[in-house]
Amino acid sequence: ARPLYEQALELREAALGKNHPFCAQTLGNLAMLRFRMGDGRASIPLMERALAIRLEALGPHSPDTASSMGNLALLYRHAGRDK
Repeated sequence: ARPLYEQALELREAALGKNHPFCAQTLGNLAMLRFRMGDGRASIPLMERALAIRLEALGPHSPDTASSMGNLALLYRHAGRDK
């Protein structure tokens, strides 16, 4: 699954630009996959980038932005950054 998410991200970035919300969706999916694979350190920057894209493109009140915030909070909690 990881190579497919990475390829999808490359394709979306090339076609839509690196700051498109669809890229944020793929980044978030890749982040959660890496987390589930036990690579929490690599998942956090991916989710942070997804959140930054969504904040810029969709604003702070979008359900998609809220989803990225919640997922990032989960990753932070598992990394011991819950304070």
